Amino acid sequence: MNAKRAATPREAPADRALEETRRLLLEGEAAGNPLAPELARCLAFYDKLLRRFHKTVSISDRYQSQLMELKTRLEVSASTDLLTGLPNRRKLMELLGAELSRVERHEGSFAVLIADLDHFKGVNDGHGHLAGDLLLQTIADTLRRALRAEDACGRWGGEEFLILLPETDLGQAARVADKLVAAVRRAAVDWEGNRLSVTLSVGVAAYRPGLTLDDCLRLADDALYGAKHQGRDRYFVAS
Repeated sequence: MNAKRAATPREAPADRALEETRRLLLEGEAAGNPLAPELARCLAFYDKLLRRFHKTVSISDRYQSQLMELKTRLEVSASTDLLTGLPNRRKLMELLGAELSRVERHEGSFAVLIADLDHFKGVNDGHGHLAGDLLLQTIADTLRRALRAEDACGRWGGEEFLILLPETDLGQAARVADKLVAAVRRAAVDWEGNRLSVTLSVGVAAYRPGLTLDDCLRLADDALYGAKHQGRDRYFVAS
């Protein structure tokens, strides 16, 4: 026999009322109360309703748990790039805004890197989008493993990534960018007998008082074009 399920706070008063009614019925039957049969019928009806109530509560709790799980999944999906598992552009903007608010309140610094895979279109055109997707996933994992736990790396769009480096100045950010360029240069995937790889160009910018978030992103984007113009497979620091 299964153990009796513990009553929830909203069920407890009803259960206590049922037990009290049973006690009164037993006392009435023992005393020969003529109303005892009527009380027994009422008790049986009440017990039936209470069992239905418990069943309804159980179903309601189960649906509520499923809804909370679905809500969590939707929130994760809304902030995650499904291909790479990295934060998407929406989540990155949220993180950037929070970091800007932090440094404006408490001072400090942060850096932004915008990184783009060089000649990635050639992978898709030459080997197909499945090969390109696998390479993107590999690069995403490479970038993530090369960063600190407090850093954020997300997919900015297409083959572009954005990296947020809290408490980092321009010189430190440049060293991180150099590390990422080297890591991507070593990364590769095997695809249908071919070894596929790409290089990385990175634009580096750092926040300074008076800049807006758009200013920081524009500086990093301009620096990325500088890296491309100088030959790719390198980083370029915004002036």
